[in-house]
Amino acid sequence: SFYDFSPLYVKKDGVYIEQMPSPFKLFLYSLYTTKAYYKFISRDSNNARGIFIDLLIESKKITDEKFPDSKFVILMYKDGSGQNLSRKMQRKLKNEGFIILDAEKLAGHELSSEEWRLPDKEHPNERALTDTAKGLIKELKL
Repeated sequence: SFYDFSPLYVKKDGVYIEQMPSPFKLFLYSLYTTKAYYKFISRDSNNARGIFIDLLIESKKITDEKFPDSKFVILMYKDGSGQNLSRKMQRKLKNEGFIILDAEKLAGHELSSEEWRLPDKEHPNERALTDTAKGLIKELKL
């Protein structure tokens, strides 16, 4: 849940390590976990995005080691990840072996209207996820 705190990851000597936020940073950490950090606190959004890309690449490396036949898929949503992941970052991730797919194309319809959203209006509802999953199964030939 929102109130559960998990470690932050900090890059030291080229390796990401876990670091719990200090008590006076918990407020900033809660903003960070709600995406507000990047809008209100971060002065260097390029660096924040670079760290995000690095974390994805490191996650893929670990996944590939543990599950060599797996596919690492990123679903792009027009009103979410599609705004935060530039074409340059998408190319970088594709070059690293990520599969990047458009959620609306997979679902076969738009996903941003209230009909396809949970009450929080941020996340897709069960019907939207079901349609997207069906398209994903077809696309990846699973």
